[in-house]
Order: sequence, then structure tokens, then C-alpha cells
Amino acid sequence: NNISDKMSISIPITPTVPVRLGRAAVNGAIVTVFGASGFVARHLVSRLGGTGAQVIVPYRSSDYDVKHQRVQGDLGQIFPIKVNTKDKDSLKRAMEHSNIVINLIGRNFRTKRFSIHESNVDTAAAIAQAAKELNVPRFLHFSAQGASPQAHSQFLRSKYESELVVRDALPNATIIRPNHVYGLKDAFTNKFGMISARLPFFPIPTNPGKIQPLFITDLVHAMMYLMDDTNHVGGKTYELGGPKVYTWEEFFELIKVATNRRTHRTRSIPSLLEPLLEFSNFQRSPILTRDMFVSMKDEIVVPHGAKLTIDKMFNIKKYPLTQLDEVLPFLISHWKATHDNYSDHIINKPGTTQEDQPY
Repeated sequence: NNISDKMSISIPITPTVPVRLGRAAVNGAIVTVFGASGFVARHLVSRLGGTGAQVIVPYRSSDYDVKHQRVQGDLGQIFPIKVNTKDKDSLKRAMEHSNIVINLIGRNFRTKRFSIHESNVDTAAAIAQAAKELNVPRFLHFSAQGASPQAHSQFLRSKYESELVVRDALPNATIIRPNHVYGLKDAFTNKFGMISARLPFFPIPTNPGKIQPLFITDLVHAMMYLMDDTNHVGGKTYELGGPKVYTWEEFFELIKVATNRRTHRTRSIPSLLEPLLEFSNFQRSPILTRDMFVSMKDEIVVPHGAKLTIDKMFNIKKYPLTQLDEVLPFLISHWKATHDNYSDHIINKPGTTQEDQPY
């Protein structure tokens, strides 16, 4: 079954054409996706374009960053628009016709123009306030699992603050807390694949926590579910994690095997040496900043007893979540120490094709 066959979105206006679902149709949904130059948005916009939704793609820097999004839907269905996140009128222009707004913006390192707090909190507050003034029916905010005021990581603390400012402006907003998201050309597994190629060891803090990585396809399935009004998801917070919890030592063991660097070992870095990672902030796209490193101390897993989780959204027995160890050799094969490749490694499981999707 096509994912669009079960998608039903309530809209505040009457479509001028019959609502038909499919890439070449217009189903009446107009979705603004902030943060559309990122990894998650690349997959989400593609899925939305396949359902016949019109997708508005705001971008801040160069249109080169979003040019790949134009071909994710039919002609004219994907519409990039330049915005200034510090200008409310600019934000309103990007969502004045939309009935769904999704905020995927998030940074775990500071840039020349934006601090972590400005990227994650101030921008989220501005978007939520603009959406409130426009009476946008559906608002989804992308937070992070482990977000807490007590977190070691400034990124996780700022994501918690972003939830508060969004809830203050839009009490009916849906908060999404995903774990580390991985997939082809991601910034998670590839980061550590690069570290394995450049360092003779894997750095970890003295008291590492645990993680529960989530495959990008499973995340997009869940987000399509959360965009459906009939599921009554407004005002709720969803904890989205993968099927298995890993310690950082177990995760690095998978990286070590997948990259054929079996002599690598994990090395605990004392807290006194953590300030040395501040120098990585001078890089345009740092591999490992101090904040990324200290986030390894946090328990980034689905909280025990959480009721709003990914396995409650659809039949998890019929459509099992992707296991990290099944696909990792394929995802980071280009970081492998030898010239062997995994071109014959085929991911063939329910839920990974357009014809066999859970929702």
C-alpha cells in the first residue's frame, strides 16, 4: 500500500481540484518545512512530494543548498523561498498559505552568525509566534531525545528550552523527540566513520551514557503519521527511538567492524582535556566539538514507561524497525580501511520501499 493511501489531512480551505493522492496530484496539503537543507528534510520532502502535497522550502543561505529539493515532487509542487529567520514578516511569507508547518531547524555547534541558543531557541520561538499569528492548523516541532535542563550538552538543554517556547506560543503543537538519526549520507554514522579513518582510537568521556539510534525511513514513517489530524496528536510529545539500546562502546565496536579497523580501541578522555575540543568550533562543519563530546555523557534513550513512542504508531510486528547493525556496513562502506565495498549489500526489509510502507 502506498503511504498516501491512508493519509488524510484536514485543511481549512476547500481545494479547487478533487483531492487525489500521488506525485502528479494535488491533495490539498500545503506544508512548510523549515530546515529543509538538512538530512531529515531531504527524506521528508521527498515523501511529501510523493503524496501530492505542495511543499514550501524556506532557506536562509544560498539556493544551492535546496536545489536538490525541486525534483522531489512534480513540477511546481516544491517551492523554495528565501527567508530571514530574524524577520517575522519574512517567516510569515513562508507559511501564510500553509496548513502544516514543520520546524526541523537545529544546530549542535555554533556558527559565525548563530549561537546554539539562537539556532535552536530563538529561531523556534520566532517561527512558532509567526505560526500563531497566522493560525496555522498543524505545527510540528523537531526537538531531540534526551532534551533536559539537566543535560550535560548545551544542545540538549537548548532543545528543551525550544519545547517550552513553542508550547507557550502553540499549546496544540506536536513535539517530536528523535534519537540520533542515521541513514545514507547522514551526519551521525559518517562522523564516526571519519573519526575511525583519522584517529587510531575512538574518544569517549569517562562516564559515557547510552544511545538508541533511529533509521531515517522509520522516522519519516512516524512523521507522516503525526501529520494526520485524525490521529489526535496535537499537544503531545513523542519519544522516537530505534529498536535497540547501545552503549557507546558497543556502538564503536560496530563502527570498528564495519570499517575494518579491528585494532581500534575506545579511549576515555579526561574532563581536563575537553576544552581542547573548543578549537574545532573554528571549522565550518566540525567533526567533533566539545558539546558533541559531552553529549555522550547523557542518556539519550526512550524514557522508561513512555507511552507515546514509535512502536505505538503502527503495527511494529508487521513493519519492524530497522536494526543498526543490519545496515551500518552499507552506510559507511566508503570509510572502510580496504578497497572492498558493499555494493552488493542490499537492504531488503518491510517498510523500506514505496510499495510496502506502514503508513
